[in-house]
Amino acid sequence: MDIQKFHRTVPLHPAHKPYLVTQDPNGGFWIDHCFCFGASPASSNSGMISAAVHDIWHARGVHPVAKIEDDLAVFRTPKPDGRYTYDRESALALIEQLGIPWHSPDKKGDPFFIPEFIFIGLQWDIPRQRVSLPEEK
Repeated sequence: MDIQKFHRTVPLHPAHKPYLVTQDPNGGFWIDHCFCFGASPASSNSGMISAAVHDIWHARGVHPVAKIEDDLAVFRTPKPDGRYTYDRESALALIEQLGIPWHSPDKKGDPFFIPEFIFIGLQWDIPRQRVSLPEEK
């Protein structure tokens, strides 16, 4: 899963803007009106949002989840009776109140729970326990 336009969808409280000033190499100062990439000690604003998603899912039994900034890969394993404890809809319902705009799988990312998929630019093949560089790379 991939957060849609993640550098542009994270809000910034207006009262915080005066404290988000950067200096350019020529000595000029600029206010970061959009705060696209977050504070330098953080992994980025969207990375913090996806960390919240990861934490909520983990606490509610949706795991394991691999996360790199705005990209998440959700895994699941069957119970002894062959059924699963969650599906795409129930996992997304747990975080619906966060209002995260997700890319549709046909545009970027992959559908949930497929055995082979692209994640962080690599081809993951779960049944063969193999990670490789995709042909197009």
